[in-house]
Amino acid sequence: MEALKSCIKFLKKDDFVNFKINVKKLENINITDSLKQNITWYSLLYGKIDYLEYCISLGGIFQKNIHEQTILISAAEYNFDKIVDLCLSFEFNPDEYDLYGYTALHYAIYNRNYKSVKLLLDHNCRLDIKNSDGHTAIEFFVINYKSQFSDNHNDINIIKILKKYHKTIDYDRLKLLGEQYNTQDLVHLFLWTSFST
Repeated sequence: MEALKSCIKFLKKDDFVNFKINVKKLENINITDSLKQNITWYSLLYGKIDYLEYCISLGGIFQKNIHEQTILISAAEYNFDKIVDLCLSFEFNPDEYDLYGYTALHYAIYNRNYKSVKLLLDHNCRLDIKNSDGHTAIEFFVINYKSQFSDNHNDINIIKILKKYHKTIDYDRLKLLGEQYNTQDLVHLFLWTSFST
């Protein structure tokens, strides 16, 4: 545990040389703390791509944390599209879900991160996976839509790409959710936005 703490200390200081020295001292690259997070996780949490790539090169990538999240799911949750891209290049399964049923696509849509949404869809993620509340990523987008924080251009681009990859959107269900969660304006964007770019 002390060796892991040393690695985290050098990660926080952005001291890559001492970080690498201390990572090599770890008994196992996947040794975890009480949150079931290894040094690869901490590299992700601090957004240190070079450090993350180094850990991945040593095999520290397939660990799930206490919430059953893969690094891909956490990267989408924390809005790190470069790490989403990196994980997908390592052939992470884009359809895995965490303890609450959320996929990387749920989080990418929640964060309105067009790059991550597009990357996941380009890697054939499924759009029909439901979270523990029974909502797909598209439904999750409608439920959590806050128009006052909206970037209409970005939302329209996300809608376009979702419509391009998912030709059978259940608009009746979206209308019901829009009424229930007072997000009819987003539902209208879905109805009136063409997926041609």
